Amino acid sequence: MAKSFSNLLSSFLLVYLPRTRGCGKNTIAAYRDTFILFLRFMSDAQGKRPERVSFADFTPKNVNGFLQWLETERRCGVNTCNNRLAALKSFFRYVQQEAPEWMETASLILALTAKKTTQPEIAYLSVEAIRQLLNTAQADGIRDLALLSLLYDTGARVQEVADLIISDVRLENLPPLN
Repeated sequence: MAKSFSNLLSSFLLVYLPRTRGCGKNTIAAYRDTFILFLRFMSDAQGKRPERVSFADFTPKNVNGFLQWLETERRCGVNTCNNRLAALKSFFRYVQQEAPEWMETASLILALTAKKTTQPEIAYLSVEAIRQLLNTAQADGIRDLALLSLLYDTGARVQEVADLIISDVRLENLPPLN
């Protein structure tokens, strides 16, 4: 029996992303939101109710229409549209593994290309600037120094640090890297 779009989407969001891939809640929410928006697009632009959407609706024409709808109707930037396309592609890579009967549909979506964007130049702080920043933080208190050191040493984003909870901290020694 062929697996349905709704079954595969549920297992992708509820099992594959969090358990198999170990994705965080923000990533899963962004992927979920992509499908919410696609369903809204299909309803608004195609007059198709969300419960009636199937794999047959994932055509290059519809996906490109969806991306265009994001840009024009929702005023999303190119990077946002590219992220939505990346979420769709991730789902269809999963579909290729779980439901090979949809391989052709998946291949068509995976062949779509993202729009080109200009990459902003990333300016890094010098070693001296980092030293001054940490010295200033130390003067303001140990909390600020600890937070800035954590961000600097791990390369974590501020939101990732803000989402940390006590159970995320591991105090045991890890085996050395060989």
